[in-house]
Amino acid sequence: MFVAGKISGELRNRLVTAASDVWSKPVEALSRLRVALWVLLFHPAARRDRFAAVSIVDGRARLGTAPVPVLPAAAAQYNLDRVCDALERAGIPYMRVRPRDYTRNAVAVTIPERKRVLRALAEEFRRDPGYVAAVDRRGERAGAELCALRRSAWRRVAEAPVVRIWHQFVLVDRVHAHGSDYGCDVEFWEPRSGGRLRAAQPNRVAGVVPADYKPVHLPNESFTCFRDLSADPAHKPRLYPTHPYFAGPLIDDITFPIDFVYTWVDGEDPVWQARRDAALAGVDAGLRLSDQATNEARFMSRDELRYSLRSVAAYAPWVRRIFLVTDRQVPAWLLAEDERLTVVDHKEIFTDQAALPTFNSHAIESQLHHIEGLSEHFVYFNDDVFLGRPVPPTLFFHSNGTSRYFPSKALLPMGPRAEADTPVAASGKNNRAVIEELTGKAIAAKMRHVPHAMRRSVLREIEQRYAPQVAATAAHRFRHPEDLAIASSLVHYYAYATGRAVPCDLEYDYVDLAQPSSPRRLNRFLAERRFEVFCLNDTTSERTMYRRQSAMLKWFLEGYFPVPSVFEADRPHPAHIPGVRPEQVAHPPVPAS
Repeated sequence: MFVAGKISGELRNRLVTAASDVWSKPVEALSRLRVALWVLLFHPAARRDRFAAVSIVDGRARLGTAPVPVLPAAAAQYNLDRVCDALERAGIPYMRVRPRDYTRNAVAVTIPERKRVLRALAEEFRRDPGYVAAVDRRGERAGAELCALRRSAWRRVAEAPVVRIWHQFVLVDRVHAHGSDYGCDVEFWEPRSGGRLRAAQPNRVAGVVPADYKPVHLPNESFTCFRDLSADPAHKPRLYPTHPYFAGPLIDDITFPIDFVYTWVDGEDPVWQARRDAALAGVDAGLRLSDQATNEARFMSRDELRYSLRSVAAYAPWVRRIFLVTDRQVPAWLLAEDERLTVVDHKEIFTDQAALPTFNSHAIESQLHHIEGLSEHFVYFNDDVFLGRPVPPTLFFHSNGTSRYFPSKALLPMGPRAEADTPVAASGKNNRAVIEELTGKAIAAKMRHVPHAMRRSVLREIEQRYAPQVAATAAHRFRHPEDLAIASSLVHYYAYATGRAVPCDLEYDYVDLAQPSSPRRLNRFLAERRFEVFCLNDTTSERTMYRRQSAMLKWFLEGYFPVPSVFEADRPHPAHIPGVRPEQVAHPPVPAS
């Protein structure tokens, strides 16, 4: 304990990690050798295939791809199409269904076709080795993952109501992989009396359907919004057969477009620094600015935007467009030519051009709804906010258009605004005054530092109804005691008071990079990957801590998001795995009847 108290949390974390590696390496090496020998002795043909690399994933040797930059949705699409290819080549009728799981794909066949189906899948996966597991009628894994090259694997799943199949896509960090989470389920539906088919596991539409039907052929987007952002948008989409019951949208499906908006600044840019220093020199001498309004940590860029965009590409591929709001700056690595991402300068959105340049996030946020082409429903991100796992659009909006917001357990200080208040407390109290005037009720909770879902029309309404306060906020070049915090708080409470937003919860955590515990917490994030959203923030660190924190952050973010997004010009783009192979399909799709 004495020694532990004398060293930093980061160094202690590295020592523990190094000790763990020393013990784990021999075990991993033996596991890798065992799998490699098995492939060499029993499946020499697999060695020539690109799906023959032996890698360590989660401490176990697995047969999978050579390390490739693949997005989760691309892996899910590939698994689906390999199953469909096998069934179509064998002339086996099937239909696609809509699972409850946002990231899952599923196809249904009938129980009488079971032997043919398993034979066709086994043959397909002898060419493209993968893994298979039994799934029970509740949709839960009911057995171990089995290498699909083994004949015994198919015997062990022969009676399962559902069989889950996937390839092991080893990522470029050689540690993590897209595996069973993105597998395709093959469901064996039971023929019942009265000419009906009974589902093998729960889905989002129907447990029983007529067995005699005319199939409808639809593209992937008709079944899921978990789509591959790396795919060529000009590519003709594959059509999948399905039952008419599964063909239309459901009442809880989100069918309206959703955009994302980022605000970003490079505080290391000397030209930008000169503009900031000139603006500071012009601040009224009688105005006391909070240290947090001008602290350099507020404007430091540690390349967080790159990784936040990677998190969006991996885990929210349903986004329509992304807008990046900046002050005459563009990240050197950004591929600005991509039509899905638009750089917007402050001068394009500020009603009062005399307010520019501005260094006040409250001011910038007050003008976001002026972005040309922005959808009615959009989500506002700071670049230090990340998605931690796949999230559906319903995390941010209900299908009737109502937005969701996420109150914090932290409370605003009560009482009137005081000179000693931080910018967060002062703007929160100003928001409270607005809501009290509107509803006669006070607000007490702060908001979590998460992506903020909002509606453009609500922001316009706030701008019109509280024109003097909004204009004053927009005119303050630095955070000011009289600011409204519109995008991060006021819009949510106002929308709730007027029936257009509801409070909700999500799996979330916040890390202050200046705290000694941050290395330990980041290590846990990387191991567990359980949060839907997390924030890595720093508003107090001095420049002397910048290099150490940047190194720690880069190690963590590269480990969590190893696959580049399509918006990076200086990195290889994620691999798009062709889904349809028409030359291999001997028979057209036919219904599962």
